[in-house]
Amino acid sequence: MLVASCHWGLGKDVLQYMTDIAHAAIDAGADIVVGHGPHYSLPIEVYKGKPVFYGLGNFSFHTGHGGRKHGDWVGTLVRVAAGGARIERVTFQFVRHNDRNETVPCDMSQGGRGTERHRHAQHPVRHQVRDGRQ
Repeated sequence: MLVASCHWGLGKDVLQYMTDIAHAAIDAGADIVVGHGPHYSLPIEVYKGKPVFYGLGNFSFHTGHGGRKHGDWVGTLVRVAAGGARIERVTFQFVRHNDRNETVPCDMSQGGRGTERHRHAQHPVRHQVRDGRQ
């Protein structure tokens, strides 16, 4: 299985160059593209039956330079089940940090800062990636 990991982005939007690189990576043989960099969970795409996570957001910390707390940010936890050299199943869940800076599951229905953009993702997705097919 080939994972393309891309440090990219400038905020809350997927920029055209990110889509171009993600598609090129899959066209060149990547099985999954995982983007990181912006401190926001970004959209998820299925391209040619393969998942593209444009931005995982804040998965592992809630403080920045100098220990300054950034607030109630949301991150994305991706789970990939692989069999042999191919992806069998991909799921994701939103996460955030508690007061002890532990990463915990995020119930988007409870609201809070940072959840407005992601509530639609709580609903069933139309594409399910299994065995490289949609």
